[in-house]
Amino acid sequence: MAAEIQTEEKKKLTSFFEDGPESVDNGFTPTIPDTSQYYCDAMNDGNINMVLNNVKPELIVLIGFSSYGKSTFVGSLYYYLLTKGDVGGYELYDSDTFSGFERRLYLRNIKNDETAKSKTLRTEEEDEYLLTLTFYNPSLKEKKQLIISDRAGETYKKYVDIKDHIKKDESLPRAQRVLIMMDSTQLQTGWDVQEGRFRQLFAGLKECGKMPKEASFTLLFNKIDLVRGNAELKSAYESEKDTVVNFFRTELELGEEKLDVREIDSKHIHNNTEFETLVSDLIKKDDTSKAEEQRLKKSLDWVGEKLK
Repeated sequence: MAAEIQTEEKKKLTSFFEDGPESVDNGFTPTIPDTSQYYCDAMNDGNINMVLNNVKPELIVLIGFSSYGKSTFVGSLYYYLLTKGDVGGYELYDSDTFSGFERRLYLRNIKNDETAKSKTLRTEEEDEYLLTLTFYNPSLKEKKQLIISDRAGETYKKYVDIKDHIKKDESLPRAQRVLIMMDSTQLQTGWDVQEGRFRQLFAGLKECGKMPKEASFTLLFNKIDLVRGNAELKSAYESEKDTVVNFFRTELELGEEKLDVREIDSKHIHNNTEFETLVSDLIKKDDTSKAEEQRLKKSLDWVGEKLK
């Protein structure tokens, strides 16, 4: 079914380029735009609105510093969707940013390869960061679009040090869901340093009006496999976990039931119930009203709105 939808979408796109929109009689055949950017790398705040369509968008933002595992998670998500085929009745059938996903999958796969010749094993600050996924549910006959923000850890470090960088962020304040990534193994060296960085980050976001007001928050304790397999790491993690959770609840001004807390291994995803459950929750159908759906589309079209 997904393949049939892809074919139909391609026909519509071809018709648009050759004939123009049906509702517009412009008297000429428009020049076909360069669409390579849409079907290659990740995108950014300046052009993501150009791929919004009649599918309800949902913006998911990953927050975390360098080496916390954000891009590994995204690469694993992509791989899981390609191999699973169906998640909760939804089939992955399209993306405007396949190359962006492929790069993250490549980085995920070579991190433990000593023969790897890549100059970098992670997402760099200059890399584009917005990725799209479109799903189709044949039973409900509906589509769903996810937009995932995977900024480099260095970007969030700059947010801590230089508030002017925060002011340029158009996607974070519009997020419907925020995934905060923690490296569980780093709690062995103490929580104080990480706490200070996150405290400064959130203070800057609030000061600049960039803290999302209507988003749901999920705290992900990543690399939990390494913690569970090491007595010292496990002891440090268990002694600090409650302190970390309470910190985020306080900083985000959330009640106990409003902060979703999960432990995940974002790299080894086979027979990984925790990872599978998270993916299913990200994709599952929601009951957003049509009015709310239009509001989401308008809020994500920040480039178009600014030009009006």
